[in-house]
Formats: sequence, C-alpha cells, structure tokens
Amino acid sequence: MLTHILFWTGFSTLGILPCLSGQNPLVVCEGSMQRTVKEGNMASACTLNQLPLSPNLYGLGPADSLQGEITLYGGKIYHTTVSANHSKPVLMTKHHTMAAFFVHSEVAAWQKKRTVRSIRSLTDLADSIAQWAPIYGLNPLQPIPFRVKGKVKKIRWHVLKKMPIQAPHNPEVHKTNKFFFEQANRHLDFIGFFAVDKGGMYTHHGARIHMHLVDRKTGITGHVDEASWEKMELYFPVPIQ
Repeated sequence: MLTHILFWTGFSTLGILPCLSGQNPLVVCEGSMQRTVKEGNMASACTLNQLPLSPNLYGLGPADSLQGEITLYGGKIYHTTVSANHSKPVLMTKHHTMAAFFVHSEVAAWQKKRTVRSIRSLTDLADSIAQWAPIYGLNPLQPIPFRVKGKVKKIRWHVLKKMPIQAPHNPEVHKTNKFFFEQANRHLDFIGFFAVDKGGMYTHHGARIHMHLVDRKTGITGHVDEASWEKMELYFPVPIQ
C-alpha cells in the first residue's frame, strides 16, 4: 500500500510567532524514510510522471529499489546513480520516474533572496531558516520548502545504490548503500525541506533539513550530508494567501 502524508502548513495559534501573512505552501510526502530504511520497503511510493511537472514543482527522494537519487527542480527531473566501481556519480539520461519515498511542494513564487553569511553546517542553515522564516511570512513550526544558491566552501554528499544480491534491508544495510563524494569551492543549487517534527517521514531523527544538491551544468544530483558556505543566497517561498 502506498503511503501519502499531507502536511497542511497553517500557522500556530500559540501567540509566540509574529503575525504571518499567509500559509506555508503545502508539502506532500509520499511514502516515508522510515518505511524505506527501517521497514525495508523500497518499492515505489511515488511515480513522478503522474505529478503535475510544472516549473513550480520541487521535490526530492531516493529512487525505488534505492537505485540512485532523484531531484525535481523547477519541474525538471534529475537522476544520479553511481559507476560500476562506485568511484563516481553517473547522470541517468533516461530518468527513473519512481521513488521509494518522495517529498515535494508546488511553489508558485519565490521571495527575494536573502544573503546569509558564515554557514558552517546544516545545523547553522536550519537555525537561519527558523530565525528568518517568520520575517518572510512563514511558520517555522510547519514544513517549509527552500532553495539555496551560491559557492559552497566544502560539501559531502552521497548517492544511494543497493546491490542486487544483498541482505534484507535495514538501517545497517542502508548505511552500506551510501556512496560518498566530497567537493570544494563549487557553485551549486540546492532544494530542501525544513521541518521540526518530521523525523522518520522525510528527515532523519534529530535533523530539521533534508536537502539535495543540483549541479545545473552537469545534471548531477545527490543527498547533502555536510556543507558550509562563506556566503549563500537563501530563498523562501511566497506564502499562500
């Protein structure tokens, strides 16, 4: 059975947030990280070509059977796997359209960029999003899609690829299916989802961000594990009125 989880992102009534100008864009998660990693169900939970692939659609997740990473950026599908000897990422020109789990959001418009400096980790980035989101009319207690552009100082990222003959899937096996790459001083684009309480859905437990990189020149994409920037451009979505 496919799992469809909708997060309707209205704002809190606790009175601890500034007056918000609207609602966060709707974030949809089909399947879940827990279903794939802990329960070992790697079958397709989302068929991308059944989504409305408009220029406003953004999303990310692993391919079904964990055969690579898939990113939707502005309605365009990017799919990366790894070479036979696992030494380099490989662009899939015939895009895989099924994902083991997939989180996505339709963003009608992005607000003017905010320049953020001295981001040393994904924790720093999550803190910045939580700090600035209310100023941009968004509720940080609810999921937020975001984009980042800029020259990344250092980055460590991975691509999943499960071997055809391997033990039944579990968290320990999952770790062995990650093939890591490191880069420095690269201009890259990023799409991500911020959430404070979706551990096991589309963020790891204890994490507030799930983010993919996109190299717009090569088409390579992957899951970001660590990154730092001297300066970045952070983009928030326009709230829904």
